[in-house]
Amino acid sequence: MDWIHTLQIDRLGIFAKDHVANVSYAMATSFVIVVSGPVNAFLGRVAGRWHFLARTMFYIFIFTVGYSSFAFWSERILRQFLSDQKPVPLLVLSAGAFLGFGLWTSQRKNLR
Repeated sequence: MDWIHTLQIDRLGIFAKDHVANVSYAMATSFVIVVSGPVNAFLGRVAGRWHFLARTMFYIFIFTVGYSSFAFWSERILRQFLSDQKPVPLLVLSAGAFLGFGLWTSQRKNLR
Protein backbone atom coordinates (compact mmCIF):
# COMPACT_ATOMS: atom_id res chain seq x y z
CA MET A 1 0.00 0.00 0.00
CA ASP A 2 3.00 2.27 -0.39
CA TRP A 3 1.65 3.70 -3.65
CA ILE A 4 -1.31 5.15 -1.73
CA HIS A 5 1.08 7.18 0.41
CA THR A 6 3.31 8.02 -2.56
CA LEU A 7 0.42 9.45 -4.59
CA GLN A 8 -1.04 11.05 -1.44
CA ILE A 9 -4.39 9.41 -2.12
CA ASP A 10 -4.91 9.06 1.61
CA ARG A 11 -4.63 12.84 2.06
CA LEU A 12 -7.13 13.39 -0.75
CA GLY A 13 -9.42 10.85 0.93
CA ILE A 14 -9.17 12.70 4.24
CA PHE A 15 -9.99 15.94 2.40
CA ALA A 16 -13.04 14.23 0.85
CA LYS A 17 -14.02 12.88 4.28
CA ASP A 18 -14.22 16.48 5.52
CA HIS A 19 -16.62 17.30 2.68
CA VAL A 20 -18.97 14.32 2.82
CA ALA A 21 -22.04 16.55 3.05
CA ASN A 22 -21.16 18.32 -0.19
CA VAL A 23 -20.27 15.08 -1.97
CA SER A 24 -23.51 13.40 -0.92
CA TYR A 25 -25.53 16.43 -2.01
CA ALA A 26 -23.80 16.42 -5.39
CA MET A 27 -24.43 12.68 -5.79
CA ALA A 28 -28.09 12.96 -4.84
CA THR A 29 -28.80 15.84 -7.19
CA SER A 30 -26.85 14.16 -10.00
CA PHE A 31 -28.90 11.01 -9.51
CA VAL A 32 -32.15 13.00 -9.63
CA ILE A 33 -31.06 14.68 -12.85
CA VAL A 34 -30.05 11.39 -14.48
CA VAL A 35 -33.28 9.66 -13.45
CA SER A 36 -35.52 12.60 -14.39
CA GLY A 37 -35.51 11.75 -18.12
CA PRO A 38 -37.09 8.29 -17.83
CA VAL A 39 -39.38 9.48 -15.03
CA ASN A 40 -40.61 12.39 -17.15
CA ALA A 41 -41.22 10.04 -20.08
CA PHE A 42 -43.27 7.74 -17.85
CA LEU A 43 -45.23 10.65 -16.38
CA GLY A 44 -45.86 11.94 -19.88
CA ARG A 45 -47.45 8.61 -20.80
CA VAL A 46 -49.52 8.60 -17.60
CA ALA A 47 -50.75 12.20 -17.75
CA GLY A 48 -50.63 12.70 -21.51
CA ARG A 49 -54.39 12.72 -22.04
CA TRP A 50 -55.31 14.75 -19.01
CA HIS A 51 -56.71 18.26 -19.22
CA PHE A 52 -54.04 20.96 -19.58
CA LEU A 53 -54.64 22.45 -16.11
CA ALA A 54 -54.66 19.05 -14.38
CA ARG A 55 -51.48 18.03 -16.20
CA THR A 56 -49.82 21.34 -15.32
CA MET A 57 -50.72 21.01 -11.64
CA PHE A 58 -49.51 17.39 -11.67
CA TYR A 59 -46.13 18.39 -13.10
CA ILE A 60 -45.79 21.31 -10.69
CA PHE A 61 -46.46 18.93 -7.79
CA ILE A 62 -44.01 16.32 -9.08
CA PHE A 63 -41.25 18.85 -9.71
CA THR A 64 -41.62 20.77 -6.46
CA VAL A 65 -42.46 17.97 -4.05
CA GLY A 66 -41.40 14.74 -5.71
CA TYR A 67 -37.93 15.51 -6.99
CA SER A 68 -36.95 17.71 -4.06
CA SER A 69 -38.06 15.20 -1.42
CA PHE A 70 -36.35 12.38 -3.34
CA ALA A 71 -33.12 14.41 -3.44
CA PHE A 72 -33.46 15.31 0.24
CA TRP A 73 -33.96 11.74 1.45
CA SER A 74 -31.38 10.19 -0.84
CA GLU A 75 -28.85 12.83 0.26
CA ARG A 76 -29.41 11.92 3.90
CA ILE A 77 -28.95 8.21 3.18
CA LEU A 78 -25.84 8.85 1.09
CA ARG A 79 -24.35 11.14 3.73
CA GLN A 80 -24.82 8.48 6.40
CA PHE A 81 -23.36 5.77 4.17
CA LEU A 82 -20.39 7.84 3.01
CA SER A 83 -19.56 9.13 6.49
CA ASP A 84 -19.18 5.51 7.64
CA GLN A 85 -16.50 4.83 5.00
CA LYS A 86 -12.75 5.11 5.47
CA PRO A 87 -10.99 7.86 3.47
CA VAL A 88 -9.62 5.81 0.55
CA PRO A 89 -12.79 3.73 -0.06
CA LEU A 90 -14.78 6.97 0.18
CA LEU A 91 -12.66 8.43 -2.58
CA VAL A 92 -13.06 5.33 -4.74
CA LEU A 93 -16.83 5.20 -4.19
CA SER A 94 -17.23 8.90 -4.97
CA ALA A 95 -15.15 8.78 -8.14
CA GLY A 96 -16.89 5.58 -9.24
CA ALA A 97 -20.33 7.03 -8.62
CA PHE A 98 -19.68 10.19 -10.63
CA LEU A 99 -18.03 8.18 -13.40
CA GLY A 100 -21.07 5.90 -13.41
CA PHE A 101 -23.41 8.89 -13.60
CA GLY A 102 -21.45 10.23 -16.55
CA LEU A 103 -21.50 6.92 -18.40
CA TRP A 104 -25.18 6.40 -17.66
CA THR A 105 -26.02 9.87 -18.92
CA SER A 106 -23.99 9.47 -22.08
CA GLN A 107 -25.76 6.20 -22.87
CA ARG A 108 -29.25 7.45 -22.03
CA LYS A 109 -28.80 10.73 -23.90
CA ASN A 110 -31.38 12.43 -21.69
CA LEU A 111 -29.27 15.55 -21.24
CA ARG A 112 -28.70 17.67 -24.30
